[in-house]
Amino acid sequence: MTVTREDLHNMVERIRPDELDRAAEALSSLTAPKRQRRLPKSLGMGRGGRDSSSRVDQILAEGFGE
Repeated sequence: MTVTREDLHNMVERIRPDELDRAAEALSSLTAPKRQRRLPKSLGMGRGGRDSSSRVDQILAEGFGE
């Protein structure tokens, strides 16, 4: 079954007033902007230059991101 935006608009128009909160809750997860998952700073993803493994002793001596 293919549903168009027009079909959805027609469905919304038929929602009983006492069901509006429930309908809004059901649709909110589909309409909310996607949040980017933030990685903990301790992972250091995407930072650190070309090859941090060659400087591991220096990095640890500096306090490992503290």
